[in-house]
Amino acid sequence: MSSEPEIERKLSPSEKFHWVIDRESRINFVMHAAVSGILQEQTIRTALDIIQRRHPLLRVCIMRTWRGSLRFKSGDIRAIPVRVVGAPAGVCPSGADNPGFVPEDKWVEEAEREINTPFKSEECPLARCVLIRHGDTKTTVLLTVHHSIGDGKAGAFLMRDLFRAASKVQKGESAGLPGLPPRMDMTAYFPGWAKGISGRLRYIRFGLRVLSAMVRWGAPAMPLVDRKAPVRMRRACIVAKTLNAATVAKLHKRARIEKTTLHGALIASQILAVVHERGSAKELAFIIGSPVNLRARLDPPVEDDLGLFITVGISINRAGFSTDFWQLAREVRQSLLECVERGDPFVYVMMHNDLSAVAGLFGSGGVGARVYTAIAGKLHLGGLAFSNIGRVDIAADHDSFVVESLGFAASASGLAVLVPFVATTDTVTTWNFVGMEPLISREHTARIADKACKILIDAI
Repeated sequence: MSSEPEIERKLSPSEKFHWVIDRESRINFVMHAAVSGILQEQTIRTALDIIQRRHPLLRVCIMRTWRGSLRFKSGDIRAIPVRVVGAPAGVCPSGADNPGFVPEDKWVEEAEREINTPFKSEECPLARCVLIRHGDTKTTVLLTVHHSIGDGKAGAFLMRDLFRAASKVQKGESAGLPGLPPRMDMTAYFPGWAKGISGRLRYIRFGLRVLSAMVRWGAPAMPLVDRKAPVRMRRACIVAKTLNAATVAKLHKRARIEKTTLHGALIASQILAVVHERGSAKELAFIIGSPVNLRARLDPPVEDDLGLFITVGISINRAGFSTDFWQLAREVRQSLLECVERGDPFVYVMMHNDLSAVAGLFGSGGVGARVYTAIAGKLHLGGLAFSNIGRVDIAADHDSFVVESLGFAASASGLAVLVPFVATTDTVTTWNFVGMEPLISREHTARIADKACKILIDAI
């Protein structure tokens, strides 16, 4: 890949945020896709080489300068590694784990392993792949990415490009994809009002709105904690749920009638599941952060590049046993809509600037990272979040194989206790609940996930 352009630039505050948090407890994200048909290991390796040439940030590591600043840098570019889990009886590919085909739910265990296993950020690439063989024509593909170089939406673009390239390789066609130019960090594309004094004033008003809600309604609710543990001892577990296309269509239709969205309905089901779990007789306050994709709102807009182009929107709501589901879904939608219209997601990144300034007083070593993570957890209100990348534009039928489903999950590190991750294709919506053990056990996460699903289905 010596012909590819070299990359070297300073990490943005948001990219640095994910790098520092990851030092205390992993914050990787993993994309997963269920594939039927013929998908060869060498095909995936070749397709990975193609997308690595296309996306500049798949060719970087993160280096610290002698002054302590962090920079993306390309140099010793290695291929994206592939690990194979499962193989036909008597066949064990190089690097394979657990010879013999494995059950289809094995992907959950392997995805957990991936999001809880650190990258060596000073080594390139900051991505890796796992092929899980369930049978001759059944495979799950996992693609794990360091959160400093991308987000869930970017991961969906990577999977789309990966399968496009793989399809061309297996058909013997020219498989190259156009290379994308290196991008500056997203703040370089922010509107002027989101920067400087204007942006700072908006950020202050944003913070005051959150504080005002907490004064009026009390501290935000979160799932009951099973066992406390320092951030560095936490581990993400995944409880996977799905909604078929027919159910999603019914939900969309009902949501339109109720003047809300599927996104609002999913968050409402999460809130009410926690309300029932806590068993409180009074209404509880909920402050839930949802990643907001800024790509189309940047100047100029960014399309399908790998990179960190999200910030967070906040919904502030109250709910109790008697709360009407669809009314809550409308209120969630309205709260998020107002947040985005005010431009809160643009100024939210100033928190990352402030974190760096405060934590920097404690040095750039382990103590500074722990202080940084502790403050970040408090500022994120440490309980609930929700991530939905919406409908994923990915072709299902690639002739020799079919992409049956696509989803994602990430470790919440020290930022949250429970986070559902949602992605939708033409055939299925994946709904992965990630709990941070031991704060919330796998069984506890499953109970909340089951309750949320029941609440949502009963509301149709």
